[in-house]
Amino acid sequence: MTRTIYLRATDEATVLAALAAVGLEGPDDVAAWGMGHGADRIDLIRVGAIMAPTGVVVADPDTGEDVVVMAPVEGWHANLYVADSHPHMAEIEAGLAAVTITPEAPQHRRAGMVT
Repeated sequence: MTRTIYLRATDEATVLAALAAVGLEGPDDVAAWGMGHGADRIDLIRVGAIMAPTGVVVADPDTGEDVVVMAPVEGWHANLYVADSHPHMAEIEAGLAAVTITPEAPQHRRAGMVT
């Protein structure tokens, strides 16, 4: 199984610095982020800005259909996927605690699928 660690900070540099502090350096090096197989597997998805519904609905000026107004969620986001059996899971979680969040209803759209 894989555990998802949801990360958020004011900007990308802060998230990447937190990852580097726990030894997960090399975000531009595919080999560094796709490390290992099975128990050692780690992947990073750079999400960036997230948009969320504001609760306001307006009419689309072209179609007249109702459209939900969206606004950015605070911060810069990333999802770190780590095998539950990773030998350094406890250290990774502890080291990333300052930038880890627990979303109310986490969603990630990948290859057309919501996860």
